[in-house]
Amino acid sequence: MLNSVSGEVEDKILYHYTNVKGLMGILDSQCLWATDFRYTNDLSEIRYAKGIMKKVAMAYGDLKGDIGKNLDIILEMFLGDTKDILLFLFSVCDDGGDRLSQWRGYGSEGGGYSIGLSCRELDKLKIQDMKKHYYDFIDFDKVFYGEMPQEFKDEFHEMLKFFDDYFQYKTEEIPEALEKHALILIKCLCRIKHLGFGEEKEYRVTAGLPESKRKVSGNLVHRTIKFRPSASGTLVPYVELFREEDFYLPIKEIVIGPSRDMNERKDALDLLIKKKKLDIPVRKSDIPYRE
Repeated sequence: MLNSVSGEVEDKILYHYTNVKGLMGILDSQCLWATDFRYTNDLSEIRYAKGIMKKVAMAYGDLKGDIGKNLDIILEMFLGDTKDILLFLFSVCDDGGDRLSQWRGYGSEGGGYSIGLSCRELDKLKIQDMKKHYYDFIDFDKVFYGEMPQEFKDEFHEMLKFFDDYFQYKTEEIPEALEKHALILIKCLCRIKHLGFGEEKEYRVTAGLPESKRKVSGNLVHRTIKFRPSASGTLVPYVELFREEDFYLPIKEIVIGPSRDMNERKDALDLLIKKKKLDIPVRKSDIPYRE
């Protein structure tokens, strides 16, 4: 959980790894670009998370029906057609911003960058954003590796009991209850990754958007889905989170990844930051560059 024992969000720096286009986009827009989950690596993660869910479900002894079969039906009901799910993710890591396994993904792009953001200030921005925009949910918390978060187990159990009764007695479906349980599933799936990725110490901003045709109450407004080109030429849907007028993201530093021309890259980035009248320290990776 983000909250410490004292109830305050930890004041740590979390790092977002990106290429030069991503860096420029964040510096220019001063907001986070959360990507549609279907255009990340997270579809394979969701398959893994489904396996964890089945393992947890089979451990409950108070369910009368075929737990495995019922869970398959539930997952297909809510997640069978991913095009209907408006789910956007933005990832940061609690790893110091200088990890070789992260840099390796940017070698073909001239070297990567990691943007250090204040965890506490990001959490405050999330709260402000919720007061202005309409979400099914928006979370900012750590990823769990190889297990279901304890905070979801009670809700998950409640969901299974709801459907256990439904499949056994064929009770009428209650739309409000179905939507509630769908959100429990999606939130849980977004927070589980394979143990092999544990060194990333990832945190995620996860935004679930409602359908744009749904009426908005009060002064809340829908987030606009935008599109950017990927390296392969695919159009990638994304939304801009935490964007405010006359406001700067809580960027505490930028780390330049290993490359042959790190000095030139640092000089250029320092110049850009100065031109934008920002106060962001820049440092070079401590990892030696190898051809």
